[in-house]
Amino acid sequence: MDLGTYTGNGKILVYGTSKWLVETANGKFFNTGGHTSEFLLPMYHFARAGFKFDFVTRDGGAVALEEWTYPLAKGSNGFPAFENKLRETAAKYKEGLSKPKRTTDIPKDLTGYVGILIPGGHAPLVEEHLDVELGALLRKAHAMEMPIMSLCHGLTALRSAFVMGKEFVFKGYKTKIFPDAGDLWAASGVGYLPEIGRAS
Repeated sequence: MDLGTYTGNGKILVYGTSKWLVETANGKFFNTGGHTSEFLLPMYHFARAGFKFDFVTRDGGAVALEEWTYPLAKGSNGFPAFENKLRETAAKYKEGLSKPKRTTDIPKDLTGYVGILIPGGHAPLVEEHLDVELGALLRKAHAMEMPIMSLCHGLTALRSAFVMGKEFVFKGYKTKIFPDAGDLWAASGVGYLPEIGRAS
């Protein structure tokens, strides 16, 4: 079904982090970033549907993306390759990804936005759940019934919406995400995480 093209002025707020290092259980650090397929492919499709974007990180630093994940989009098992689409999308939004807004720059009432996108990869684990300004925006979006979209580890950012002494706004919602066993498999099966990431 053709749902048409979005022609409004509202933008999708794309939230990421500028931080690259995830601390593992033994105190060592894993160099990571946003997974390019999880970050750029949704943007590619939203852009085709007529949406525009603003990018935001907690500190206004450039969005951290895992460069090595581009070639993973080479296509296999009947799926077409889409690495070129990822690279084209990154190039198209290079300025926004390099110079995002700070979370504190975003209007508290989310004026001008129609949705929030929180992509995945392991980078969200660094600090996204600690951004109290993001938490306030998520609570506002939830109250407005504005779409909040997230993939994989990006879901950890929803924890920023927790307020001590109040009911969590996402209580009762169900999500689908890789279990811990998935990360263990990624470390030993495909080398996505180093062995130190398995320490517990």
